[in-house]
Amino acid sequence: MAYVKKKTRPRSRARSTIARVRPKRTVDETRIDPPRINVFVSYAREDDELVGRLVTLFAETFKLAPISFLRDVEIKQGVNYQSAIENALDETNILLVVFTQRLKISHSWTGFEVGYFRNSVRQSPKGNRGIDRIYLPLCIGAEIPDTLHYIQGVSISNDEVYKVMRTTIDAGAPPIVPAKHPLFQLLRRIFDIVTQALGSGNSEFGQDILPEKWLAKPASDLYLIIHDYLQSRVFMETYPERKLTIRTISRPTIENDGVDLSAASVELVGDFSSIFEISPLSSTGHEYNWADFTQSIPVELRANTVAGIRRLIANVLGNTGDNYHVVTTVARDKVFRLFVSKVVTYVSKKTEIDIYIVQMRRKEYGDPTTTRLLKAIEVGLRFRFLVLEDQSKFRPEAMGHPIVSCEGLKSEIVELLVELDLILREAVQANLRDPEFLILIWGKGREDDVKAMDELWEVTLRRLYMASEEVLNARDDDSFSGKRSEFINALIEFRGSIGKMNREFTGHALSCLIKVAGLKLEDQSAANRAGPENISTAADTGEVAPRQDAPQGVERQSN
Repeated sequence: MAYVKKKTRPRSRARSTIARVRPKRTVDETRIDPPRINVFVSYAREDDELVGRLVTLFAETFKLAPISFLRDVEIKQGVNYQSAIENALDETNILLVVFTQRLKISHSWTGFEVGYFRNSVRQSPKGNRGIDRIYLPLCIGAEIPDTLHYIQGVSISNDEVYKVMRTTIDAGAPPIVPAKHPLFQLLRRIFDIVTQALGSGNSEFGQDILPEKWLAKPASDLYLIIHDYLQSRVFMETYPERKLTIRTISRPTIENDGVDLSAASVELVGDFSSIFEISPLSSTGHEYNWADFTQSIPVELRANTVAGIRRLIANVLGNTGDNYHVVTTVARDKVFRLFVSKVVTYVSKKTEIDIYIVQMRRKEYGDPTTTRLLKAIEVGLRFRFLVLEDQSKFRPEAMGHPIVSCEGLKSEIVELLVELDLILREAVQANLRDPEFLILIWGKGREDDVKAMDELWEVTLRRLYMASEEVLNARDDDSFSGKRSEFINALIEFRGSIGKMNREFTGHALSCLIKVAGLKLEDQSAANRAGPENISTAADTGEVAPRQDAPQGVERQSN
C-alpha cells in the first residue's frame, strides 16, 4: 500500500497536537479510569467548520460514556506532526472519516491517516477494552458508495457507509429522524460499541438507556447540522475550460530559457483528458510536483509544452514578451491557447501562478468544398511563409548562425513548433487527407505519387520534431552544439522535401478554387435569370443544375 509523502498539512490554521474532546466529568476525578474508547476523526481542511460542529455534538451525546473524539488542532512549534498523528492512530478504536464528495488537495492527509490506520489494525486488530478497531465512513452529499476506495484502496461495503445525499426540513418544526436513517444508525453504532465495551456491570451508561428514545434528540440535532451544511454548499461546479495553478516556495527565477520550475507544484482544475490525457479523476483536486506533471504530458508534446510554459511565465514576470503560448493534442485535431491570468506573491515570497488553457475554435460558413479549398490554400501558403521563403526568420541560415545561443535557439524553436502545430491543426480540422478531396486536388491516377509525398512528409516532419525536442532538452552548451547541428540538418531536409510538393499543392488548390467558385457563380446567375420558381428550387435543394456549357469538373493540373 502506498503512503502519502510527508509534508506540511495545508490547514487554514497550524495544527499538530491532538485535541480530545471530553465532556465535564460528574464522578470522582481521583479514581483511576479504565481505558477510554478513542474515535479519531479524519477529514479535509475545507470541512473544518463542519467537523468541529459534529465532534461537539458527538461529545455532548456521549458525555457519560468513556469515549474521546480526537481531532487535530493547534500546532506547537517543534512538534512532529506526523509522529503525533501516528501515535494517536495507534490508540484509535474507531476511525471516523468525514467525506463531502468534492475531492480536495488536503485529502492527501486523509489518505495517510486511513492508510496508517489500516496497517495499525493489521498489527493490532483489537483496541482498548478488547473491541474490534473499525472504520466509520460518513459520506455527506456524495454520490459514490465506497468513500475510501479513492484514498488508499480500503474496501468498504455499501452497507457500512453512512451516506446522506440530501435533506429536507419543514419550516418551524425540528426534524424527526427515523431509526433507519443513516445518521441515526451512525449514532446507534457508536452507542452499541460503547455498551459492548462497558459490559453489563456499568452503572453510568447503557444499563437503563433506551437508544431509540435517548438518541432521538441527538439524531435530530445532527440532521440539522448536516442540513445547514448541504444548504450552504455549492450545488454545482462546471469548468468550461482548464486551469493550471503553479505554486513555488519563492518567486520563480528567470533564466535564459524561461523560469526555473523544478521545485514547483502544479494543481489542475478542469478536464485535461483531451490535451494531456489526464482523466478528471486523476487531475481534479490532485497536486503534482513539477517532474510528475511533465511526465504526464504525452512525449510528443512534452518538450514544446514544458518549454512554452517556462517561457510564458518568464515573459509575464519580466514583462518582456507575449502572454501567449499554443499547444495541440497528439492527433493535432485540437489546439489550445495558454495565458497567465494571475500571479500572486505573498510576503513570504511564495508565489501562485494561474494559467488558463482555452481551446481555440473556428466556425465555418458556406459551401464545404470552397471552404476546404480555402483551408488548403491557407495551409500551403502558411507553410511557405514559415519555412520556405528567404525572408522567414526560421530559415536554416538564420537559425543555424554561429552567434545564435542555446537559449536563443530554444526560443525560436518553441515559436516555430507553435506555428507548425497551428497549421497542422487547420489541416486536420479541414480533413485535407480525405481521398475525395485529394482526388479533387491532384486528379485521378496519382495515388502512388500522393502516397510517396505523404510518406516523405511524415518522415521529415517526425525528424524535425525529434531534433527540436533534443535542443529543447539541452541543459548545457557542450551538448547543445551537436544537437543544434542535428536540428539544422533536419530543418534543411524538411524544407527541401516539402518545397516542391508545397508549390504543387498550393497551385492546384488555387486552380480548383477558381474553377469551383467560378462554376457556382455562373450557376447562381443562371438561376437568378430563370425566375423565382428556380431560385426557390435552388434554395430548397442547396444545388442548381449546371449550364450545358459550364465545365463539369476540375481538370487535372500539370506539374
